[in-house]
Amino acid sequence: MFDLEQLKDLRRECELHNIDFSRVKLEARTDTAGANDGFVVRPGSPLVDLGNRLTVPAAISTRTATQAEGLLLEWALKIQRAERQQVRTGRVYGWDNTRIAREPLTADELAKYRADTAHQRKVASLQAELAEVVAQAAQKAAASSQAVELQERYGLVVAKPAASLVDHSKPVQGTAANQVRTRKPKRG
Repeated sequence: MFDLEQLKDLRRECELHNIDFSRVKLEARTDTAGANDGFVVRPGSPLVDLGNRLTVPAAISTRTATQAEGLLLEWALKIQRAERQQVRTGRVYGWDNTRIAREPLTADELAKYRADTAHQRKVASLQAELAEVVAQAAQKAAASSQAVELQERYGLVVAKPAASLVDHSKPVQGTAANQVRTRKPKRG
């Protein structure tokens, strides 16, 4: 997969792009007898959501050290380049693509990007809620319109709940027990 010339080119590219290798992990894999059985490259998670730009595998297995180094360099370069493009595209003006991809992201750039995307997610959430409320209102209006149409067509009267003869909103002035106690005894 990778030869020495490709590795040399990848090393040079990583140096030009100021790649942070602390985010990438390389583990030796051993078989049941404890012998070296290859390597596992863990590219690490991107700092920001890359969307459709790049799908990052959790781990990649390989048999040789050359392949492991090549995959490590290749994925570190791909991820960090994609992060820089994601964060800077549409936000940085006057830079060419090379500068956008090669200069490391600053904490300030990341903070501003995360604040912008959080705001965009909130706006999208509110728009979805508004669309749902509008749809519900449209359904209610359609149902009301259909009811009115049926009333007009067939001369229907909207039924209202029958009014109770007893006003339950006022408390009863006395109970039977109170009335018995307040009665005057009969003389006889």
